[in-house]
Amino acid sequence: KLLHVVIFAQMELLSRVRRIKNFIDRAALKYIVNQLSEEETAELVRSMIPLDHVPVELVSKVVREADGNPLFVEEVMKALVEEQVIYREGGAWRVRPEKIATVEIPATVEAIITRRLERAPAEGIRLLEALAVLGHPEEAGTLAKALGMDHAGALALLPELEKRALALRDPAGRLAVAHSA
Repeated sequence: KLLHVVIFAQMELLSRVRRIKNFIDRAALKYIVNQLSEEETAELVRSMIPLDHVPVELVSKVVREADGNPLFVEEVMKALVEEQVIYREGGAWRVRPEKIATVEIPATVEAIITRRLERAPAEGIRLLEALAVLGHPEEAGTLAKALGMDHAGALALLPELEKRALALRDPAGRLAVAHSA
């Protein structure tokens, strides 16, 4: 039997992980993702927003909040979209510079995702829970039927779940839990 363990942690914790008896010496593969520099974080932020010019204040905010963690950069960017600091209008992405300084970003990835879940509709959470239990993408209609929900009502929830980056549709149109949720 093979057990896969994935650990996301700051580099400062590596010495503690190495002290766990029989842990590191039994790992077949080790991947260490070093903390991104400020320049690398800024480059990642700019690559995530299809704009000719990304405001320096926005890049600085993400650099400060993410502290070099690429997963946190992604979640901070999703939070900025959810808070309408970054938004779509007429098919193009735009930034509200006046909101950059005042928007509050939770301190951890878990807190960002928790906030996103708290803002989602209760019936949407039911769909996500069912998807999580299934462990694979499923048709929204099948999920609705299994949960005793109205099919049209379940379909109406999908745009909100997708907007909050909690769910996505696979190439076949089936609903899946977003990986970071």
